[in-house]
Amino acid sequence: MQPSGGFCASCFALFIISLVLGGSPVSGDSQSLVDATAFSQLAGCAQGCFYTRSSPATACDVLGLAIGCPPSFCSHAQNSCYCQPDLQTSATDWLSSCVNSYCVSDQADINSAVSLYANYCLANGGTLTLPASVLASTTSSLQS
Repeated sequence: MQPSGGFCASCFALFIISLVLGGSPVSGDSQSLVDATAFSQLAGCAQGCFYTRSSPATACDVLGLAIGCPPSFCSHAQNSCYCQPDLQTSATDWLSSCVNSYCVSDQADINSAVSLYANYCLANGGTLTLPASVLASTTSSLQS
């Protein structure tokens, strides 16, 4: 089942995990990656690895939940957590795995999703601590 439509089984599982682990609020502005033009250009299968709607009124920050950022289910992570240097590798690993699963191993979709995350964090004052291959791809896309 594609994560961007209907019931989101992975969102529900992450919700249960967040209840067990007990997320705590962090300060800063809520992430707005889903509002970026580049987000709308991602394949739908990759979009669902960032964000999904379980209903018209409920939007879930899937990546934020996966890396432990949102204070509660279906809220948006704070930029201070979403782009936190010590979580970037976890975020890109999770994105790569998710997109690989839902986009049938399409490397271009994986690269686009990871680059979108990296570019978003750079644009929002983050410091990138990602592997050299990701940084090279991100730098290249920033210069285009």
